[in-house]
Amino acid sequence: SLRKELEKLELEWKKLEEEWKKIGLKEELLSVEEEKEKEKKEDESREDESVLSYKPTLKGPIKFTDKIRLLAYPGAFDVIKLMDGNHTVKEISTSLGKKPEDIIKLVSELRKSGYIAD
Repeated sequence: SLRKELEKLELEWKKLEEEWKKIGLKEELLSVEEEKEKEKKEDESREDESVLSYKPTLKGPIKFTDKIRLLAYPGAFDVIKLMDGNHTVKEISTSLGKKPEDIIKLVSELRKSGYIAD
């Protein structure tokens, strides 16, 4: 009877050890996921920083039809005046009091249209 109780306890102990291993694996998986997420955010941050430090330069005058299309971007022409290769996206954003995202969208649109030198 005592032997049976010991066997039951050993069996229970083994089950508990297995559960602990599973929990440990789950925690490891979670920490791996957290690490991947952290790396992704760091990459995005570096990418954002490189975009903000970009100094857009216009290749030449903007065509009339494209000027009409740019009316969709409030203050686009103020931004364009500062795209002289001397101002970063961040500086343009700060000096005009606009969100960097708005400046980036405009720069992207102008790049697609071939107006900004890479």
